[in-house]
Amino acid sequence: MKLTKIFAGMAAAAIATSAMAMTAFAADAGKGPNNDDGVSVFGVYIGMTKDEAIANSVLQEDGKEPDDWTTVPVKVTIDEIKFDDNVVTANGTGMMYWQGDELKFELVNVYNDDVNGGKDGATTVFTTLPSKTIEVTFTIDGLSSDLSGKAYVGGGFQTAGADWSSTFFGNKPDGVNPAGTTFEMPDVTGNGTYTAKVFFPDQGGDNTSSGTDSKADSTADSKSDSKTDSKANSTAATTSSKTGTTGTTTATSSNAASDKTAATGATAGIALAGIALAGAAIVVSKRK
Repeated sequence: MKLTKIFAGMAAAAIATSAMAMTAFAADAGKGPNNDDGVSVFGVYIGMTKDEAIANSVLQEDGKEPDDWTTVPVKVTIDEIKFDDNVVTANGTGMMYWQGDELKFELVNVYNDDVNGGKDGATTVFTTLPSKTIEVTFTIDGLSSDLSGKAYVGGGFQTAGADWSSTFFGNKPDGVNPAGTTFEMPDVTGNGTYTAKVFFPDQGGDNTSSGTDSKADSTADSKSDSKTDSKANSTAATTSSKTGTTGTTTATSSNAASDKTAATGATAGIALAGIALAGAAIVVSKRK
């Protein structure tokens, strides 16, 4: 009877240790570069002047916005998103619109309810966060006239409900983004597939924005105009059934980052369980 109780107790301890290992590993994988716990804004931003927007029928001839952004001939599609070199899936539909000399395709914007529920999307669109890099491959199609700008991955993170714990905007000067943030920004001149990337400074370093305009200026388009100019008559861009052409995220690979985390934690737990069970077997052998 005593041997049975010892054996059962050691097995239970091994299982508990395994579960704790998996939980701790998963928790560590859920933080951003500045120990962030959510995304405030996330999108791909493509340089496009107002004249270029009119020439490509993104804006009307008089420069006004269309009644429905999904009716414009230019389409942006997200082909793949990687966090720390692991493919991730975005849970939601992107919204494309033009503003401030940029063609914007956003998956998260806490200031615009039309982008996957606004604040709701901060924690639901992505189930894991990057700590070192974000890489986005996208395709732009439907251009009838050349462009002259660059594309970048842009947005910001939040921590404990604070909308802007850190930012990453490739079109802003040094001092707005955390020190050490760098970008790979491809020249987008015409239709095609491009890849943009952002590199974050080492976690634990100087990751606070030194400029006070990171919230006021860097996100002025997202916070104010996105909610007013682009919000009007653009709900269809968020919920359009034309998912293949309006830019619905097509990265359908499984969440490699979280899957890898779970697999690693499980492996460690299984190893610990094996050790405990082996110890129990030794006790039984000696008692005989």
